[in-house]
Amino acid sequence: MSTHNRDLAEQQLVTRLPNAVVLQNPVALPFATPLPWPPDTVARLAVVVRLESHHKGLDVLLDALNRALVPFNDWSLELFGLGPDEAALRQHATDLGLGERVHFRGFESNPREIWTTCHLLVLPSRREGCSIAMLEALLCGRPVLATAVGGVSDWIKPGVNGYICPRCDIETLTASLREAWDSRAGWPHSARRPTG
Repeated sequence: MSTHNRDLAEQQLVTRLPNAVVLQNPVALPFATPLPWPPDTVARLAVVVRLESHHKGLDVLLDALNRALVPFNDWSLELFGLGPDEAALRQHATDLGLGERVHFRGFESNPREIWTTCHLLVLPSRREGCSIAMLEALLCGRPVLATAVGGVSDWIKPGVNGYICPRCDIETLTASLREAWDSRAGWPHSARRPTG
């Protein structure tokens, strides 16, 4: 559960839930400190989700990346996960001319393998509870750009450890990606351990 989900339940029930308690997802990693910052000069944006476009917003992400970052050469999108929309996403990336920048990495169970080389988690979900991938990225010392769903606002503090995109649509996500890109020099310094 997240604060967002509790508030949504209260809206739908049209009543306050004074005894509701928000319990955060437990995350345990086999290391106690954030990982060293990747030295690569290519900004590696990672998505760690089930490859299912509608709920996870991956269709919108590719279009937004095409608008926001195509003029720049020093970035890539690393997609970690499996799912029913992989073939359609591959084709969409190719159709947009992003085939050489978008890499499908398959399922990876070890967060260290992802965050040793990646710099920023992008979580463009239309619906989400409290993403374990978000918590793992934060614990590894990586900033997160996520849409304002589920537990995102419990964990992401804009200007401190990431960026919150108000909603999952092309224009809004494009603006959030540009904001993050323009401040990328601060990514190594803004990444903080979770405080939620």
